[in-house]
Amino acid sequence: MTRYKFFLAGLILFFITSISFAQTTKSLQKSITEHFLMDETNNFQILEETEDSIVIYNQDYEISIIGKLVDKSLYESSEEYLVTMFEKLSAVYEEWEYDWNNRKCAFGTFEMTMDTLYSGLALAVPTADNNHYLLFLGYAPYSENSFSQSIIMSCLNSICLKSDEYYTPGPVTSFAFPLENSKEISITIDDDEIKSTINEIDEEAAEFLIEMEYTILRLQKYASDDERIAAWQRYYRIIYRDNYGRIKNILGDVINFYYPLAGKPDRQNEIVFAQKILSWVQNFQYDRAKTQTESDFVSLPAAFCGRGNDCDSRSMMVCAFMQYLNIDSVLLISQEFSHALAGIDIMAPGQMFMFDEKNYLLGETTAKITWGTIVKDHADQSKWFPVYLY
Repeated sequence: MTRYKFFLAGLILFFITSISFAQTTKSLQKSITEHFLMDETNNFQILEETEDSIVIYNQDYEISIIGKLVDKSLYESSEEYLVTMFEKLSAVYEEWEYDWNNRKCAFGTFEMTMDTLYSGLALAVPTADNNHYLLFLGYAPYSENSFSQSIIMSCLNSICLKSDEYYTPGPVTSFAFPLENSKEISITIDDDEIKSTINEIDEEAAEFLIEMEYTILRLQKYASDDERIAAWQRYYRIIYRDNYGRIKNILGDVINFYYPLAGKPDRQNEIVFAQKILSWVQNFQYDRAKTQTESDFVSLPAAFCGRGNDCDSRSMMVCAFMQYLNIDSVLLISQEFSHALAGIDIMAPGQMFMFDEKNYLLGETTAKITWGTIVKDHADQSKWFPVYLY
């Protein structure tokens, strides 16, 4: 980043800083970095960090994201805070107030002219303690508009206010796809019909997120294989974070059907239930994308609703069931084999891979075989990398 670009980001930060804190503490700085999941951003570097602000920058696409924390007493609402900041920047903007996880938030698009024309997205939300407002402004040169806006949108969507809200749709997808009515679905496992519900918007919203993240994954620049693997890991984590919250009640309905008293199996029955789920997903309809410009990952809401899918969707679904039961699992990806497996921390005979000093029993989701059985050619662990989803 040039000195001028750094100066420009600092100047904008100065504009949106209306009142300095008389009693700022490091807890405010911690609040910003905890709310903004830095490990879920796209090759950004922290340029500046104070007790109540942060500036991160992506040099490849000249994207700046500024975060600012203010005392809630200064503004009547998230919307007022956002509008005030736009006016300070003399920006041309549109903004909307909406609900996200039972909080009144504000989302906006804007353009502003400094050394050149910039366009971006902005978000204002109350913090988890409800004592502050948190603002994020993401912007890039207008000439880089299309792809840069996708990256900014992805970053803002990674904001999380509380740890127990991590597995819920992010603030941007929640703005673009507000909840609608619930609809009933029927799931058949071993001739057992299980009734559950899903929101009418879940499939469409999850598909939007997947395609946005896949576009970023496909078009972003990578300096090494390690960076590319890290990007794939992020891709699956972001999808899982969104999808798990949409299907959690379905997972619970299935598990409670089989374990009505405790809501979960005892230790000796874990492998029995895991095999039931594995055998079930092995019977799903197979489907893959027709072109490389679209993701072949089918969302978990769509898979539960009967849409055809492939190995990574199935393996992620198995991991979701295991998470609900507090059984450690991992999604395993091989770029060489263009394949995915599920791994579970259950002691049983069969093929295992060790990651982080823990053995994971392997599950193949596209052939009708048991846990611990995989194709011999796929048994080389060096060809696989783990994705820890939770």
